[in-house]
Amino acid sequence: MHLRIEQDGQGILIVNASTVLHLNATAVEYAYHIVQQTPKEQAARMIASRYRINRIHARQDFEDFIERIDELIHTPDLDPEAYLDFDRHAPYSKDLSAPYRLDCALTYILPEGSNPNMLPLNEWTAN
Repeated sequence: MHLRIEQDGQGILIVNASTVLHLNATAVEYAYHIVQQTPKEQAARMIASRYRINRIHARQDFEDFIERIDELIHTPDLDPEAYLDFDRHAPYSKDLSAPYRLDCALTYILPEGSNPNMLPLNEWTAN
């Protein structure tokens, strides 16, 4: 999962590098606690305090959000709108602070007559 929080408090949650969810400020806070692995009870207290709601209600909403995200992670080709009651937004319907993703291909040209060798893993990871 990748969570991007925009300046206005809304955000984008990218799940499995293929599903993009546009989140309102409350959903961003829930997603933040998932990504940070905040214990449920602690997250519920923080959310209840911020939004001045009952802690039990905050925890129930948080657990519901977690279940919906888990469904997206573990169920291939699941449509978030049809099955999980998420609203659909048209792609690129609002300005983004950064692209959804970046594809990068690293290539190089070997000098003529050289023998291509793969770099051994220990050299690749050495500092």
